[in-house]
Amino acid sequence: LLALVNSITSPIIEKQKQAELEKTLEVIKVKNPVTLTDVELVDGVDVIYSGTVEGVECYVFQTTIKNSYKTITTLFVVSKSDKKIIEVAPTVGDGLSTHNMDSALLESNFGLIGSSSSDYKANFVPVAGASRSSDSIIWGADKVFEQLGKMEG
Repeated sequence: LLALVNSITSPIIEKQKQAELEKTLEVIKVKNPVTLTDVELVDGVDVIYSGTVEGVECYVFQTTIKNSYKTITTLFVVSKSDKKIIEVAPTVGDGLSTHNMDSALLESNFGLIGSSSSDYKANFVPVAGASRSSDSIIWGADKVFEQLGKMEG
């Protein structure tokens, strides 16, 4: 019975997740996203897309990092040419909300816009009162730049 219910609900859940992803990609202005399937992903990177943002060729890295309170899934948009972060779009997954900081977390770019592998940690600005969630964002950025390093050779 459980397998039957799962076989019915799994495709519906996957469609909802895909629709949410497409909406998020639209909000952050990613055009023509194509999933890169020939890349070995580092732990913490769920998927990589190739696309454009305002005519700039970019990668979109989806990271999922679980801290002690919640799971944070973040899309990092990185320019292909100069490997700088163009956009950061976090979402708050399962877990407890802490001090109603989720809206501040969702609206922050953490000082990462324009950052590259050499300066993103120095530019990082955590959200006050949401240090664990902010940590998940910088850990996600760590994974993005690790992944970029592997992709470049």
